Amino acid sequence: AAGNPGGGGIARAQDLALWYQAVLHDDGSLLSPDVRADALTEVRQRGADWLGVPANRTHAFVLAGGDGKENYRGHGHGASPMTFGHSGAKGQIAAADPATGVSYSYMTNGLEQDDLIYGRRAIAIATRAIACGFS
Repeated sequence: AAGNPGGGGIARAQDLALWYQAVLHDDGSLLSPDVRADALTEVRQRGADWLGVPANRTHAFVLAGGDGKENYRGHGHGASPMTFGHSGAKGQIAAADPATGVSYSYMTNGLEQDDLIYGRRAIAIATRAIACGFS
């Protein structure tokens, strides 16, 4: 009833995963080094969500963090502390893990109304994606 804010972006899941790869491996041609460092390391907002978990938001992403709560931030079990991404609008999930080089994106054409279902889906997808990066 209150609406759902969003950036209005339109993309395919594979293109978003490739964009995360571009950010992950950027040599300065996509983002200036200062902007990239800020987006991937400087937590600007730590306000807790409805479960009491600090958000770890930069200007651009949500960082997994090293506090054992990465799964609550939608990054899945086993994500490195520097994993960055965003859960999007309750049906979209995308991230990249610098420790493994894996990026992933999952999109739906709807908005999940149940926070528990969405949270479980995000954790399951992220955990499976992270497993792809392990040898």
